Amino acid sequence: MGFSTGVLMPKKAFEVMRNISVLYSGTFAFLGGILAIILLEKGLDLVQIAFYYALYSLVVFLLEIPTGAFADAYGRKKAIAIGFILLIIFLAGFLILPLGPIFIAFALIVAAGDAMMSGSAEAYVVDMLSERGKMDYMHKLLAFSKSWFFSMFLVGSIIGGYLATFSINYPIILCLIFAVSGLFYSLFGLSEKRSKEDFTSAEKNTLSNMSDAVKLAMKNTSIRILMLLSILFGLGAAGFFTYWQPIMKDIAGWNTDALGIFFALISIMLIVGSRLSTYLKPSWNTVVLLFLGLSISLFFASWVAVPLLLAILILIWELFLGIYLPIESTITNRNTPSPLRATVISVRAMAFRAGWVLFGFLVFFIGADEPRVFWVIGAGFLLLGALYVLLKKSKEN
Repeated sequence: MGFSTGVLMPKKAFEVMRNISVLYSGTFAFLGGILAIILLEKGLDLVQIAFYYALYSLVVFLLEIPTGAFADAYGRKKAIAIGFILLIIFLAGFLILPLGPIFIAFALIVAAGDAMMSGSAEAYVVDMLSERGKMDYMHKLLAFSKSWFFSMFLVGSIIGGYLATFSINYPIILCLIFAVSGLFYSLFGLSEKRSKEDFTSAEKNTLSNMSDAVKLAMKNTSIRILMLLSILFGLGAAGFFTYWQPIMKDIAGWNTDALGIFFALISIMLIVGSRLSTYLKPSWNTVVLLFLGLSISLFFASWVAVPLLLAILILIWELFLGIYLPIESTITNRNTPSPLRATVISVRAMAFRAGWVLFGFLVFFIGADEPRVFWVIGAGFLLLGALYVLLKKSKEN
């Protein structure tokens, strides 16, 4: 598998993106709709769950740039393989270790694995398009990737929620199978291809290369806007992602299989959103409208008490999210040269995780007696993101 067949390049890139998306998402898909519930059943309270996610996000935040620079300097294939190895270790520990407070520390391993994967896979496949001048396929490719990613969560959430009614180990074992398969695919199904532009220098150390990569990336106005926008998005979405499962369990009385089915509906909305995204222009005006939609739907969801209406608002929020993610990735890649691609994607992910870390501090100081308070706060941060882009682009014009 290589980069040589110019005519088939888009087809090959879509094939590789599909395989990576399915294998990577499969390492979490069977736990996606029930993880918070599993952590509750294993002895963590709402504050500890928020701390778990905050610690995870903090480690991802710290490792995003080093892992992205590693992928740019030493190869995306190596980074993807290491990421799957770390996810295998995490899932094996999930099977073996008791949870409770001790498991919070185990978030370090899964965070390292995610950080290693976050920029590497996307950079690998976008470079396949770039190599033969097929970058006009990029938005469609990234939307296609999200469709496969969320399709796995659609299937996995139903299966995982059902199997968890018998034992939480069953969905974990399925995730582990996908992680092992991902490792084998990255080792034997991917080829290593260095960009013709070699940003890294043998005369410099890795830390110096990372510093130079970030400096060059931050010179781009669009990338700077995306960084702050990602922080605001992390702050806006963290409360929703952390607490929607316990909230629906409390308000609607859902058990793990019901949550799994609902997570499948969420996945459908994300898939639909990804498909709709290809019909929209990946512009800042589109970003503003999507952030407004995310803010308004989350605000109304924060006070609705009727389970059906709350579920509808959650699905609407996820639809906006599904539309936004490919557009965000397209804007990032269009403003990033190939030698910096994994680093810049990782910096964007780092900014998002910074929002999660700040959210963890909010929970620590405010408490989690009424978790939907954080949905109101999150809606405010999302609205701030829309206003920020409007003001920034109006000044430039």
